[in-house]
Amino acid sequence: MSVNLKSCDIVKNLPSLDFELGLSDITDDPKSLLPLRLKSYAHTLTICSQSVFIISLLTEALEVAIKQSAAVSVNYKVGFIGCGRLGTLMIKCLLHFKVLEPSHIYISTRRPELLKELSKAGVVTCFNNSKVASSCQLLCLCCLPSQLSMVAESLRGHLSPATLVYSIVGGTCVTCHAAYTLCVSTGVTLQRHCQLLHTNSVLRPTFVSSSLDIMRFSMY
Repeated sequence: MSVNLKSCDIVKNLPSLDFELGLSDITDDPKSLLPLRLKSYAHTLTICSQSVFIISLLTEALEVAIKQSAAVSVNYKVGFIGCGRLGTLMIKCLLHFKVLEPSHIYISTRRPELLKELSKAGVVTCFNNSKVASSCQLLCLCCLPSQLSMVAESLRGHLSPATLVYSIVGGTCVTCHAAYTLCVSTGVTLQRHCQLLHTNSVLRPTFVSSSLDIMRFSMY
């Protein structure tokens, strides 16, 4: 039995699924929204650069502690829960700038088989949140806001009091103008992180966009 497969536009004549639906309600000039792409790129670049900086800082602090006390473990590991587009960029930055050895990076993701490139480089990949949490001194949360509750449930009881959690889940975006300050949040606050994870050792970024469209970074 032969099947004739012909490509077709399945949303043709379905205006409610049109990609540009609703743009006319926002602006008369859709091209005016193009700068949002630049802001999205700047947002991604800021997260990656700040993540590399924070991990580098903590790694250097550990090296100082090792020199002062032989009792401190040298097996400093960084874990990632979730490894989508942003998480992958962060890890590749860490490897590119040689912040950590590949074997000191642990990743837990639902599809570890998609990380063959990182796995071949020596990064430990799996789908086991509790294992990664209990093995690492720094844990980076890179999951979606809608997944945070489920992820937190799998982490509770496996986080050491000395483990620092760095979360980019639902980071707050603050826009500052001369006359006002606008704060846009996904609702996943720092307090909510602490409640779900049962720990107060959480770092969460806030991204600030000024009237000059310059983004800076602060931690809460």
